Parts: sequence; C-alpha cells; structure tokens
Amino acid sequence: MWYHKNIKGDKTHIYLVMLDANEKELKELAKVDKLIKGVEEEVEKLNDDFVFRREISREEEMKIREQMRVNEAKKEGIEEGIVKGIEEGKIQGIEENKKAIAKNMLELGLEEEIILKATGLSKEELEKLK
Repeated sequence: MWYHKNIKGDKTHIYLVMLDANEKELKELAKVDKLIKGVEEEVEKLNDDFVFRREISREEEMKIREQMRVNEAKKEGIEEGIVKGIEEGKIQGIEENKKAIAKNMLELGLEEEIILKATGLSKEELEKLK
C-alpha cells in the first residue's frame, strides 16, 4: 500500500508505503492502519536499540559505499576474466587441434598444400611441426 501525506484522503486509493515517512507521519499513519501500527512499533523498537541506531559519519558511510563499489567491480572483473579465459582456452584448443590434425596428415603422407588448406596453418607453423 502507498500512503500520501494526506492521510484523510480517499481510502480506496491507498497503495504502497512509508519509504519517505518521518517518525511523526508514521505515527499518524499508524492511527488509521493496523499494519502500519505494527511497523511503527517495530521502528520504535529499532530506534531504542543502541547497536541498530549507532550513527556513522558521512565519511564512514562514503568509505562503506566505496568499498561496496570496489567489491562489485572486483566481482564483475573476475567474472569477465573467467569468460575471457574460457574463450581464449577454446581458441588455444582449436589451434592445438589444428596442429594435431596437421601432424596426422603429414604422417599419412598428404601434400603440404592440402594440409595448409585443410588446417589453415601457415607454412612456418607446418615446418615447425615437421
């Protein structure tokens, strides 16, 4: 449900809630809605909890946010690295397969021009395989 600041408004248009409500507004909303009353009671409990309401400085908050951004960037970088590594591994695997096929073709006595066309290897690569 959403409550606008005009809590005397038409109750048929009550939608979703309290994200921007201050303590006074929440108390007013709690007078007209049991669900909000329960939320308001929970907020009061949390406000009385020293550990929960310990204030942090703006600098501390900014450090925490920056560390979260760094951690997210690291995670994304690792994921990209894994994908790139897999792709490079596939390419390397293809190149190794081409060379293995070329060796087999050489052992079968096929002409070098046929091997070069079939594998896509360069003359230098084929010479190294010999």
